[in-house]
Amino acid sequence: MKAIPRIMPTLPAADLFNIFRNLSRDIPEEDAQKIVSGFETKFAERYGLPRGVATSRARMALYYLLKNMGLKPNGEVLISAIH
Repeated sequence: MKAIPRIMPTLPAADLFNIFRNLSRDIPEEDAQKIVSGFETKFAERYGLPRGVATSRARMALYYLLKNMGLKPNGEVLISAIH
């Protein structure tokens, strides 16, 4: 039986390896900010977007997404239990 991948990373394996390797290092705050900023820029460029923003959790990304959608106050947002 052939496995069906759930995702297909579009970054080269070497780039993914370097990202994970760098995540495990202790680095000064200003260097960390440069790395995150560089990642956001490259991610946005890769997908043809004007800007990218990295968040610490998917929950925070969803919060910022909803906050910037211009929804009416006291509205209701429904999401599935598994998201």
